[in-house]
Amino acid sequence: MIREACSQRGHKVTRNVIHFVLIGLQYSQVDWRETQHDAAHLAAEFAGNVLRLTINARMELSDTERNEVRAWIEGG
Repeated sequence: MIREACSQRGHKVTRNVIHFVLIGLQYSQVDWRETQHDAAHLAAEFAGNVLRLTINARMELSDTERNEVRAWIEGG
């Protein structure tokens, strides 16, 4: 379903990428039973997960770099 929707919009997305994003959202404790999730909310939650992964990997990012990661993921 997700891959097909992306494909229809001209984006080739692998199952692995979809799995990575969905697991990241799960780690961010996104409750899929709630219906108010919009793209901005999900992107913010996923960006938070990516930044947590950088911390866990002991990657030292500056505030500017963290803001750039958020902007890239959230489309800002």
